[in-house]
Amino acid sequence: MGKTVCIIDNPPDIGINVINALAASDEVIVPVKIDEDALEGLDIVAEQIEDAKTINPALTLKGVLVTSYQNTDGESAGLEWLKKQWEDESSGRYGKYPILGIIRYSKKVAENSFLRKPIYEYSPCCGAAQDYKKFITAYTGKGR
Repeated sequence: MGKTVCIIDNPPDIGINVINALAASDEVIVPVKIDEDALEGLDIVAEQIEDAKTINPALTLKGVLVTSYQNTDGESAGLEWLKKQWEDESSGRYGKYPILGIIRYSKKVAENSFLRKPIYEYSPCCGAAQDYKKFITAYTGKGR
């Protein structure tokens, strides 16, 4: 049987539905939009995942998926901060938040929210769809 992955895409408030998903999952990916609130909430989510290990000791926080990324000064600084949380070459150790992928901002994602289609179906050529495809291929090792 393959591994089960839980992608937590909600505010840092874990309800019973998320607890149930964590109990049945092997790995967790946390999507993060680069802003101060999300980055502060990341530590809270990481703690909650750590707490969930009492019911599922095999649970692992695999990393973060940066979403809706725009290459602005502020978001670039936030991305650099996030990278530094993971890389610490001076100690020979690595931190807690590996970046698994970066999904670029696309108006097509918001536009598609009313249609409820996967972005790759709605607009397969948009940057976000291409980035999601790249992430999934890299994460699973399987192309579509």
